Amino acid sequence: NLLFFEQVIQLGVAGHQVVVPLTIDGAFDLLPKDSINVHPGKVTLTIHPPITPPDNGKYDLDQLIKESYNSIASALPHETPIA
Repeated sequence: NLLFFEQVIQLGVAGHQVVVPLTIDGAFDLLPKDSINVHPGKVTLTIHPPITPPDNGKYDLDQLIKESYNSIASALPHETPIA
């Protein structure tokens, strides 16, 4: 959901904080929506390079959102980057 990315990036940039994108892959297979039973399996956590807001406070929010989304999507075989 791009709204989530927009909110996270806005919070990070407004607070002059570094945002570290994370990808969690495989968790849906362990606990399906229609079940209360946890299944064994593998979850992969990928920690991506940090996204640092510019020192001058001027930034392109859309570009930072795309950078974050594409970083996360790069570790998911079923996701495609946004242009």
